Amino acid sequence: MKLLVNEKIIKIFHDCSEDCSLLSNLLKVEIKNVFDTQIAHRICYESIFGSSLRTKHSNISLADLIKEYLNVENRIKCEIGEIMKKNVYFWKTVKNINKASTR
Repeated sequence: MKLLVNEKIIKIFHDCSEDCSLLSNLLKVEIKNVFDTQIAHRICYESIFGSSLRTKHSNISLADLIKEYLNVENRIKCEIGEIMKKNVYFWKTVKNINKASTR
């Protein structure tokens, strides 16, 4: 928790609005000093090409962002997708692990 509220440490997220909202509501934590890669991409794209509203660039996924800038496929996304197909309770398991780690 101290890490999340420490203003001296930059926390890098992608599309963090829902994550931050969840942490705020569940744990009563307000994350400080956040850099959101999705917002940064949108700002860069808009400054070069004009408005990006209602294009793939306004809400670009992390996988697409990595592919666009680094030309690298995000294999982790595929791996998590395969795990989720095999285990419908995947996120419940992750949630229980997170609960245990915050005690």
